[in-house]
Amino acid sequence: MIRFASSSRSAPMLSRSALSLAVALMAGCGGGGSAAAAVSASSTPAAPVVPAPATAACTNATTVMPHQSGSALPFCASLSADPDGDGQGSEGGKACQMRTGFDITAAMGAGWNLGNTLDATGQTADTLADETAWGNPRTTQAIIDAIKKAGFSSLRLPVSWDDHVTGSGWTIHKAWLDRVDEITGYALAAGMTVIVNIHHNGDWGAPTLANEARAADVLGKLWPQIAQRFEK
Repeated sequence: MIRFASSSRSAPMLSRSALSLAVALMAGCGGGGSAAAAVSASSTPAAPVVPAPATAACTNATTVMPHQSGSALPFCASLSADPDGDGQGSEGGKACQMRTGFDITAAMGAGWNLGNTLDATGQTADTLADETAWGNPRTTQAIIDAIKKAGFSSLRLPVSWDDHVTGSGWTIHKAWLDRVDEITGYALAAGMTVIVNIHHNGDWGAPTLANEARAADVLGKLWPQIAQRFEK
């Protein structure tokens, strides 16, 4: 699975009760800590709570986190499966549900940021030299496999594109797009979710009313190329 992001937002705040429930659910399913500790964080139980043994398996497969979809339907594979936007769609003659942002982030798990790599800038003479320009090594499958082995299940892949485009159409250099694709492939091969973005963009991305038309123009030229390359 690949997710695209051009900006980030702060995560929504959970109420104390919802947060306590989330901690309790995580603890009960091997998320670290005991269920007893999670309960006591929000209230004093009337009777002692006995923690589950450390080896106990999580048996409640239908438990969902706060705000996460609770439907037992399988997730729809395509946005077009839900034309009316009510969250319920149909694919192959069978009902399905659309993923919410909370479903997606829950599935992503812990993430690693491959920073100062494909987002490095300045080496315009060689379209591939930016990757190591800020001191990081060239990314390999072994590096990504080590990140996955360390317990990370998603990879944020920040990418700077400004050094790697040609002409007024902002045509992305094939060699650079191929390299982004190659590293994305490393993460997908490791079973990770990948987030690809537009990073360290120049003055064309200034968030001002006066710059709105230019920003829309450049985004409208860059994103279709990126999306078409990674749509599958």
